[in-house]
Amino acid sequence: QTRTTVGAEDDDAAWLEILKSYGYKDEQAFRDKLKRNDLVTMLYDAYELEPTDVELVSFIAQNPTAVEDYTLPAYEAAVEVAAANAPDADPDATPAPVTVSPDDVDLKSIPESALAQFKELWSNSNKGTAFQDWVKELVDNADIVINEMPANVPYNVDMNLAESDTNSTANPASDSSSPEAVAAARAEGLIIVDDVVGDGDEAVSGSTAYMHYIGTLEDGTVFDKNIEGDNPFEFTLGTQQVIRGWDAGVVGMKVGGKRTLTIPPALGYGDVDHGSIPANSTLKFEVELVEVK
Repeated sequence: QTRTTVGAEDDDAAWLEILKSYGYKDEQAFRDKLKRNDLVTMLYDAYELEPTDVELVSFIAQNPTAVEDYTLPAYEAAVEVAAANAPDADPDATPAPVTVSPDDVDLKSIPESALAQFKELWSNSNKGTAFQDWVKELVDNADIVINEMPANVPYNVDMNLAESDTNSTANPASDSSSPEAVAAARAEGLIIVDDVVGDGDEAVSGSTAYMHYIGTLEDGTVFDKNIEGDNPFEFTLGTQQVIRGWDAGVVGMKVGGKRTLTIPPALGYGDVDHGSIPANSTLKFEVELVEVK
């Protein structure tokens, strides 16, 4: 798939040159990197995260209508009270937000099927960060020794003497949808799950993708969306018009496909607030590729 994407499907020499331009010595090195990425994805899929009762109660209070075909009774009661207190409100106006206290959430009164869905939603919202923390703890506690590079050996290079190549316009690293960029993003914690594999045209680096999406925070709060009925959001892949998690997460999709992207802060908006997105937020996007040109 990658060979086709970069236009070297039938040209071994061109394929090798492209791999080398992204830092791979040969195809096997690239295959090894893909294998490691797949192993990380498999490990993530196997990682299980269960909420405590306190965490689950807090999540349900914040997302009382998140489960299909079930609404928390306390939320319905709060909506009725709000409507009674504002009988002359404009029906077309955006209603005031209705909140539910955790004290009004009784786990025992919630049907098992609905409770299971709430647990799954909580896990989906929190699993990305928990998984990264778990892996970091494993690495920190592992018996790994990183030796200092020796000084004053012939193969050390003083990069202060380097000069920029002002005649070169090629910069593979600037393509944030390249195979190397996607591999790097996965290594930094990007998680890509194909919910539906499309059968239309494929989104490749440089193409314009038209997307529907829903973006949520770890607690399930929706901070942005573009859904069916809206004009699809469009951007050019690989040109850094969007966050790195999108550039790396959308490439390879086919029209009709749907993916879930879990994007760590480093591949999102980092340590700064971005509108309704707090600093250092892990983001979850459910994306659908509508069209590609």
